[in-house]
Amino acid sequence: MRNEMSFLSRVAKTGLAAATALVVLSATSTASASEAGNVRRTPCFFASNWGGWSSPSPDVIYLEVGRKVYKVDVVGGVSHMKSAGTYLVNQLRGSGSICSHLDLDLAVADTNGFSVPVIARKLTLLTPEEVALIPRKDRP
Repeated sequence: MRNEMSFLSRVAKTGLAAATALVVLSATSTASASEAGNVRRTPCFFASNWGGWSSPSPDVIYLEVGRKVYKVDVVGGVSHMKSAGTYLVNQLRGSGSICSHLDLDLAVADTNGFSVPVIARKLTLLTPEEVALIPRKDRP
């Protein structure tokens, strides 16, 4: 009889420990899931998907990637980015995946071979509402 009580006691303690562990794991995974929902996704894209670009001012470049538009805030922008015959060049390094402004090595070049570096300081994936606010003439 004593052995039966000892066995039942151990089973009860083990069950209690397992239940406690499940509650802790459940709470941890729920917290992780809610935190992940609040984090804005990384705006990654492949450089090969980059379709077009525009620059409404010397400190902003818009990139068209599929149906999405990315805003690149730049430093050292040049005033002739909107001139005829200019194009935007990005020197690829690594995989070709662009996930932040650090993955962009930009320059504005013209048909005469003249090139001016442009330093990206921020890359932002715009929402459809933000894209709608861009005047049509300035969209990529």
